[in-house]
Amino acid sequence: MKIEVLYPEVANLYGELGNIMYLRASLEQSGIPCEITETPLTERPAFLDPEKGIEFVYLGTVTEHSQELILEKFKGFREDFEAAVERGTHILITGNSLEIFGSGVKDKDGSGFKGLGMFPFRTERNMMHHYNAFCVDRYFPPEGSTGRTKLLAEKPVVGFKCQFTQSYYEEEPEASEKFSPLFVAERGPGFNPDVTSEGIRYNNLMLTYMIGPIFVLSPYFMLSLLSEMKYEDAKPAYEKSAEEAYVRRLKEFRDPNRDFIY
Repeated sequence: MKIEVLYPEVANLYGELGNIMYLRASLEQSGIPCEITETPLTERPAFLDPEKGIEFVYLGTVTEHSQELILEKFKGFREDFEAAVERGTHILITGNSLEIFGSGVKDKDGSGFKGLGMFPFRTERNMMHHYNAFCVDRYFPPEGSTGRTKLLAEKPVVGFKCQFTQSYYEEEPEASEKFSPLFVAERGPGFNPDVTSEGIRYNNLMLTYMIGPIFVLSPYFMLSLLSEMKYEDAKPAYEKSAEEAYVRRLKEFRDPNRDFIY
């Protein structure tokens, strides 16, 4: 399996590179060859060129300054990026990195920047309010998924959010022809605290505010994505410990006596 990690020198605020470490360990323990390309900000991403055969792309959370640097990079290869999405390349983008794909980010003082405008949502930033939350979400695989892919997706996704921003859909995702939500919240906020829909999915491009090593926290989500990519024999690394930790965390996050927004 060929994997590309975008901008690891800046996109690792909440230990996101742990996702790739766990993904590599899971593939290797499953007997699946794994090749990882780490692309710095100074280089052109490999997944833009189909002959390089990249199957999965990951971009994690960044600082506000790095966010604008990445936006400028994406402006330079937007057409090639859109072509990769249309080809069906699996791309997972987490945390505030997703915000560059909306109409833009606006600060309380009126400053901010214009986004790529690929999807109908806007983002509002308040640097005086740090928003944190626990989440239990339901993942929806591509329409028509069957077998192991569908079965794995029935396992809830657990995770965290930590942000200065909130994003607001400008088009109802359930009724949109352009995209669908990536998750639906069972407990905790969606794309913002007023909705249960969370994130964006278009083809195999996935955007979510979930942060940190989401594959470690929710190994069944990782397995579901691998199954979508036809790696149906993959198993999670350290399977027994991963399952025990997941079950315990899910029980804790579902506890009605526990707050989930801080």
